Amino acid sequence: MWLIFAVLSVLPELPFDGKLTPELTSQLAVLEQSDKVYVVVHMLQEYPYHDVENLQIHEKIQTFREIARNSQQPCIEYLSLFPKKIEIVRQFWVFNGFHMRAIKDIIEEVALRNDVWYISHNVQIRIPPLERGRELSSRGIEWNVKKVQADSCWSAGFTGEGIVIGHIDTGVYPDHEALIGKWTGYWFDGIHGKPEPYDDHNHGTHTLGTILGGDGFGPFDSDIGVAPGAQYVCAKGFTAQGWGTYESLDPCFEFMAELKELVDIRAVSNSWGDDSTTALDFWQQCETWKSLGIFPVFANGNSGPGVGSACTPGNYPLVIGIGATDHNDNIASFSSRGPAPDYDPWNDPAHWYRPDWDLIKPDISAPGVNVRSATKNGGYASYQGTSMATPHVCGAVALLCQKNRAITPEELYNLITNNPDEPAQGAPYPNNTYGWGRLNIYKALQATPEMDIPYLILIAYELSDPAPGGNGNGQFEPRETVNLVTTIQNIGGADGYDVSGILYSDDNFITVHDDSSFFGNICLNDSASNVSDPYVISAHRLTPQGHTAIIKLIVSAQGDNGMFCDTCGFTIQIGTPPLPSLIFEDDFEYKAGIDSFLDYWTVSDHWTRSTEKYHSPPYSLYNGNVIGDSGWVQLKQNIDLRPFDNPQLVFWHTHKIFPSLFCLAHVEVTNNNGEKWHKVWQYIWYLGGSIPWTEETLSLCSYKGKEFNVRFRFYTITGAQNAQWFIDDFKILAHTDNEPPQFKNTTAWLDTTFSNPFGLPLHIQSEITDAIGVDSAYLYYRVNAGRWQKIPMSQQEDDIYHAVLPAQHVGNTVDYFLWARDEWHWNRPNSGTDPVGAPRDGYYIFNVTDLNIEEGFTQPVRFMMMTSNPTRDMVDISFTIPQEMLVTIVLYDVLGRRVKTLLSKKTHPGTYSVHWDRKDDKQREVSAGIYFLQFSAGDCETIEKVVLLK
Repeated sequence: MWLIFAVLSVLPELPFDGKLTPELTSQLAVLEQSDKVYVVVHMLQEYPYHDVENLQIHEKIQTFREIARNSQQPCIEYLSLFPKKIEIVRQFWVFNGFHMRAIKDIIEEVALRNDVWYISHNVQIRIPPLERGRELSSRGIEWNVKKVQADSCWSAGFTGEGIVIGHIDTGVYPDHEALIGKWTGYWFDGIHGKPEPYDDHNHGTHTLGTILGGDGFGPFDSDIGVAPGAQYVCAKGFTAQGWGTYESLDPCFEFMAELKELVDIRAVSNSWGDDSTTALDFWQQCETWKSLGIFPVFANGNSGPGVGSACTPGNYPLVIGIGATDHNDNIASFSSRGPAPDYDPWNDPAHWYRPDWDLIKPDISAPGVNVRSATKNGGYASYQGTSMATPHVCGAVALLCQKNRAITPEELYNLITNNPDEPAQGAPYPNNTYGWGRLNIYKALQATPEMDIPYLILIAYELSDPAPGGNGNGQFEPRETVNLVTTIQNIGGADGYDVSGILYSDDNFITVHDDSSFFGNICLNDSASNVSDPYVISAHRLTPQGHTAIIKLIVSAQGDNGMFCDTCGFTIQIGTPPLPSLIFEDDFEYKAGIDSFLDYWTVSDHWTRSTEKYHSPPYSLYNGNVIGDSGWVQLKQNIDLRPFDNPQLVFWHTHKIFPSLFCLAHVEVTNNNGEKWHKVWQYIWYLGGSIPWTEETLSLCSYKGKEFNVRFRFYTITGAQNAQWFIDDFKILAHTDNEPPQFKNTTAWLDTTFSNPFGLPLHIQSEITDAIGVDSAYLYYRVNAGRWQKIPMSQQEDDIYHAVLPAQHVGNTVDYFLWARDEWHWNRPNSGTDPVGAPRDGYYIFNVTDLNIEEGFTQPVRFMMMTSNPTRDMVDISFTIPQEMLVTIVLYDVLGRRVKTLLSKKTHPGTYSVHWDRKDDKQREVSAGIYFLQFSAGDCETIEKVVLLK
């Protein structure tokens, strides 16, 4: 369902004259005529944030995306007339705008358009250099965690478990001992596009550690994080030198917004900001996050103590801006001060979280001096800055949301600012130094109300593949149609009534045949499944073996105090994944005259071959029983990993090591011929000194290079008797790529009046992605079932490919489909089409019509539900018929009994709307539940399931 709104929000007044930022004007003044400059174009049309408040997440995203696409398209089509002068880099919907490179004349022409709000330069934003602080505590619960009383929240049973937090920074070292097991698997690299998380700076790992590092009251002895039970989604927007730009950061904003439909990200931590105090470039991104239920948490900046020094976006009223305090609750001298700018949009109360905000910045303060947390090399360090203060608030969000998952960004803001500690030296409050005070999470937790509505989560799903659609082996395979049973649990604060679920997938290979089920009533802490009415889905015959598809389930329920609606995301695997490809292996044996140990490895002291223990007989690599040993063993030859997708290091090992901090066992890798080594695995002494034969699988994605190498290092202290480390079956593997490129948001032309001699060419674009990269893409088309012709598609932005169909004559029927092939280096390429299996299994089709034809309608019969499903509202239906015919629309209940006949008569050609007021033929209100709507017109018959909520 496409949602159209007549009333849109009003964009703020610009803080400069004209439509070009002053910095861009200066750049253009010295730009050579033929040189291109990177700019951000912001469109004038705003989003209807107020009108979509009650929509579901996917409906909001769909609305924003459609408004962005439709309002940007005229400008994009205009720019396509100058292919040598411009390059569209990427279109966005998290804000209504796009990135491009263009020459001066084109930029100035675009600025004259009445659909453009303004054009910005590609601002550079730098994370302040990390400033070392003193260590005020070591091991155990850190002083700053205690200061905000996070440990009191743990004692009350709240650690952030089940809550996901977003993080935009320099990246993260996910294998740090304090962060292991906390990554959700979702990552975006706005700098280098690497597929696995990494941190080449330190800032990101440190800030993320403060959000959720450690294990609370568990055995781990470095509890650096506020919410140790939470998990994270990470995006890298800053380089190894700490620089970020709009080019790198806008995609991070959109990554978080896109993911919200699948993962319930409750807040995003942003320990960075623009030194400009009036920049509006991230305003709409923050407002979109807020609309989607993502709480924007930003550092207030390190430009204090001057008045009005708070940076953007930290000084926006749309975000919670964080100041920094020390262990004595003194405000840090560097912590930026308010107030926020006293003009639109800052001084418009419509954007305030609380009616008395009145430009106060920061909103809250938190420990930001001498904060100890994780570093990218697996160690720890103390740093200071509002960057260090900000993650405390994001961790607080996780703790509060665990208690009440239904709280909104507005409620979070007020819980945090209404319940701080108020250090005497900062009184009176609120003020533009501390904000409302210093964060006290336990006070905020106590003030957080218990949920009084149902809250439903997906706890399990089960696939079955009975005949005739499947082969009954219990595995979902290509060509099969299967039943999908989901189990929903109510973990909220009230019983849930009329629980329903709508299933959908954007995956190219998945078709949903039966998309809705009714779960009845689910009492508090109970669960229910749709085993009596399973969803039905199928996988296309061309689905790659091992393909993982994302499935989304919209769950709705009524409660005594309000309605619940949320989207649960999960993945299913189709078929058996192909075996990984072997790059290198060694089992330390003698084979065919080769001594692999001596021929493949460079050995320092005490490493040798052993028959004492092995994973595969008779030999293994061994080091042990040597006091003070610090030997290593390293591959003799470097390996070029650049051509391989998702390389991994796999080995088996067993060890008995004295449990001491000073006994070390490391696996280290390099991608620059040993100039710098990186730890990818280490012995964790406090987990115990002995393990049985264990397989380790380590990602090498962050270390792909021409000169890759690996070494094992072992060190034991005096007194560590019988320390031993055995290693066997060493392999370097790569993922076998059998996935073709994926297509998304392909232009689907309906019947059109674009025709010669007065018509225009037809633009067709698609978002085409591939894990390795897209090598080439083509648009295939034919006219009136003639010969297929192909047109190369050009890459317009990161993943957007574009082609133009020639203008057509009236009466022509045009068929078309897309084809793309991925990049390949050492494996065979994969190609795919949209629609999948085209042209054999289908293609896009449209007719060229003429508005001057009196009959007016040459379209086929079309039928569409115009109301969201499930719905609490009346039901609206639209249909189109090309000629006079009998049209019937009848509603039935789940038992097949007729409820109401909405239409049954001969109808003239045209487009019609039909309204159902939720009453039966006797004008009685019908109860909530599942109904079936049958539409018949000529030879066309459609049945739609309708779910009515209370």
